[in-house]
Amino acid sequence: MGIVNPPGFERYEVQWGTGEYPKEWQWLSGPHRSPIPNGKITEWNTSSLPSGLYTVRVTVFLQGGGQRIVMARFTKP
Repeated sequence: MGIVNPPGFERYEVQWGTGEYPKEWQWLSGPHRSPIPNGKITEWNTSSLPSGLYTVRVTVFLQGGGQRIVMARFTKP
């Protein structure tokens, strides 16, 4: 859940990695071409993942070539 709606929005993608600072990223969803003013950004079934720390990265691509990246971390028990 969240907001993905910056000025100049073009699209966004969601990836995930293992640990606090992942060295490799796995695709989760996207490209999403509609902004999210407040709601579900993506859905992820983590039941097959082992316990541990994970990082989710949302990359927003802006018109004109810019990007914004936001990361969130969670621990799966």
